This record gives sequence, C-alpha cells and structure tokens, in this order.
Amino acid sequence: MSKLVIYAGNKKSRINKEIYGHFSEHLGRCIYEGLYVGENSKIPNKNGMRTDVVNALKEMKLPLLRWPGGVLQMNIIGWMVLGLKKTVRK
Repeated sequence: MSKLVIYAGNKKSRINKEIYGHFSEHLGRCIYEGLYVGENSKIPNKNGMRTDVVNALKEMKLPLLRWPGGVLQMNIIGWMVLGLKKTVRK
C-alpha cells in the first residue's frame, strides 16, 4: 500500500495562483448578452466585453477567468486563425 505524507511546514515552492482560476460556462445568456455583447452594442463595452461585468470581475480579484473552453474554444481559435470573425455565431 502506498502512503503520502505532507509536511505543511516544509514549504519548498509556491503554487501559481493562475492554477486556481474560475471559468464562465457557455450556457443560456451567461456569455452572449451577459459578458459578451458585441462591439456595436448599445451596452457600454470594450471590444464587445461589457465594461460593467469586467469591472465587477476585477473587484472580485479572480486570478484567472477561463472562457471559452472545450470544443467552443477550438472553433473560435479556428475562426481567428482563418480570419473569419464575421462568421462567429451568436
């Protein structure tokens, strides 16, 4: 049987805070109309991201916010690489 012993007082390194980030799920209106409204929206934004939401996230002092992830991320990276920004679906 294996045994793991942790000596909490014997710190040899520091874990990077970015490991413990957060993610925003791509469900319902959490992203579209919630965080991302597009550059031409009447809602105040910078590069399509709502400024009020971004400021609230800054106040929370999240070390990292992951979005998007998984298959959606790969599709967006593909669109960016191919220069097809106008084809991104909402």
